Amino acid sequence: MHKGLFVPLGVVAALALTACGESGASASDETGESMADALAVADGQTLTEQPAVTIPAEFHGTWGFMGDCANPIVITATEVGEGDDQPPLSKMEILDDGVVEFDRVSNPEFPEADYRFGLTVAGPDMLMMSSPGSSSLRMERCAEAPAEPLQEVAQEGGGLPRSFHGEWDMTYGYEEGGEACTGNSGNAFTIEARRLVYPFGTARLSDITRVNDREYRMSALFVSDEGVEGTPTVTTYTLSSDGQQLTESFEDGEPFVYIRC
Repeated sequence: MHKGLFVPLGVVAALALTACGESGASASDETGESMADALAVADGQTLTEQPAVTIPAEFHGTWGFMGDCANPIVITATEVGEGDDQPPLSKMEILDDGVVEFDRVSNPEFPEADYRFGLTVAGPDMLMMSSPGSSSLRMERCAEAPAEPLQEVAQEGGGLPRSFHGEWDMTYGYEEGGEACTGNSGNAFTIEARRLVYPFGTARLSDITRVNDREYRMSALFVSDEGVEGTPTVTTYTLSSDGQQLTESFEDGEPFVYIRC
């Protein structure tokens, strides 16, 4: 991996100013015309002067400088900053996994301008853009679409999925002499598809809603063994990645953590 990749300022500055909505140095009508001339020249260049560019898929998407997605940069298979008023890409070189360097068609008005710039995958949903003589700029992936709304559970028999089923117990707060998962801790309970079973009663589950594969939200109505009915409580269960730990959260108050017995 080329950690020290620095590729020049021209395009980075232009893209950053565009993305952040800043004006920077004033752009005259002549500059705009020069850019249009450059684009016109680019259209007439031969394939040998403008080899095909295919940008790796990991760079594709909509990106915002420093996470600002008000004026994002769009990266496609053939362009960085699609739709921006800038010369098209003339070449791309893959320097390493997740590291690419680009150049653009030169602007005849500014023949000495260096349009080279580089992109590096810096982490999940993050790129670094760099150019010679300037600091690297962080780019974060913008949300392509709003998050999906919570979905009512739709599965065989309904209710919580089998990954949540079974006996659970706390690792603390036992009654005197109690021990986790021995039946005498005083905190153990069993999760079924549509109810929670306690040593002293049951809780009926309704409005079971999937947040993601390991998190479900529901309404629980507890009824004691004596038939005393409590108040419905909105509860969220979050399963650990290994399925051995369960976090029980409420709208108010601290969460409880359980282990699988």
